[in-house]
Amino acid sequence: MTENSEIMEDIHRSRVAVIYRLVEHLMNSFQNNARLMLQDNTEMQNLILHYQEQGPLFDSVRRSYLPNFDISDFKSHFRVNRNTFEVFVNRIGRTLSVGDHQAHPGGKPPVPVNMQCMMFLWYIGNQETFKSMSERFTISKSTAHAICRRVNEAIQKTLMPELITWPREDGIQDIKNGFSQLSRLPNIIGALDGIHIPIRAPKANKESYFNKKRFHSIVLQGVCDSRLLFTHIYTGCPGSTQDADVFTSSVLYLEQQEYFPEDSFIVADSAYPLLPWVITPYRDYGILTQEQKVFNKELNKARIAIDHAFGQLKSRFRRLTKLEGLDMQLLVGTIVSGCVLHNLCVMADDEMYDETDVVEVNEINECIYADDESGIEVRDYLLHLVND
Repeated sequence: MTENSEIMEDIHRSRVAVIYRLVEHLMNSFQNNARLMLQDNTEMQNLILHYQEQGPLFDSVRRSYLPNFDISDFKSHFRVNRNTFEVFVNRIGRTLSVGDHQAHPGGKPPVPVNMQCMMFLWYIGNQETFKSMSERFTISKSTAHAICRRVNEAIQKTLMPELITWPREDGIQDIKNGFSQLSRLPNIIGALDGIHIPIRAPKANKESYFNKKRFHSIVLQGVCDSRLLFTHIYTGCPGSTQDADVFTSSVLYLEQQEYFPEDSFIVADSAYPLLPWVITPYRDYGILTQEQKVFNKELNKARIAIDHAFGQLKSRFRRLTKLEGLDMQLLVGTIVSGCVLHNLCVMADDEMYDETDVVEVNEINECIYADDESGIEVRDYLLHLVND
């Protein structure tokens, strides 16, 4: 090694040591103030990023810096409170720990499970790019992308079967009772609708993702109960697919005998086919009777639950207001994960106090399917029931 190179190496080590000592002192002495200083000081962030691979101290700084939000800041940034976060980490931690070396390629130490979960919540709760997110969390862009995919997979494998479940046996009556507090229509076990999740134009089949509202999207179909818990979701269909076609390709239609026991049914708007187990309003061509208007009003009191559920979903997890990127598997997985985490928050009474109650209002398309005769009979029976 030449004299000049030795000097440069000493300078390099000295700079690293000074930066590390400064950051360690700030973190130990002024925790929250240090966090704010690091967030607002771009030069300091760039210095830290430049030297992040130079020694083990950086890992401890990273692990202490990010969790040091106060309660309100934590929820504002990560969209869940700390209790919900702990439940989330505990539920999927074991799944993420299996094969954890894949989350941090190149033989480097794996990113801790709680950090992976925090990164994913940041990803789904904000519109930040992967480049910005990787700089914020001091990892590479490829590692950030890999972690989000792995957390998506863990949520779908571990949490989804537990948190998005169709009502069975005693659960059916509980849901009927819940809807009876909203509407006079009996035997409702769900409210059905679909929304468009905006995406960037994909490379393949971009025309099929271009919807009637003139933007590219993926359709999310959901059914929820009166508490706004999703009991069924179906997503991935291109935006040009009509609501009725999405529905008839889902298991709710293809295997309806498994989902609708006895006289139970779900309510939907007029974009969906009228069936004995899917009750839609009377179409208003200006000649509705007073009884039909009363019926439509009672149906809408229950049906609007799904609008509120979608509104809360997109309000909490702002990534779903526009999905960037071209990894379709990640995009669809993010939609699914958002629905799962929405349910986790509802079950944990984790409300977003800083957000207004957004109602997702969709343009209603005319249903392309004719009304089913048995569905007409059931709806007419319900019409008389609510008007007695």
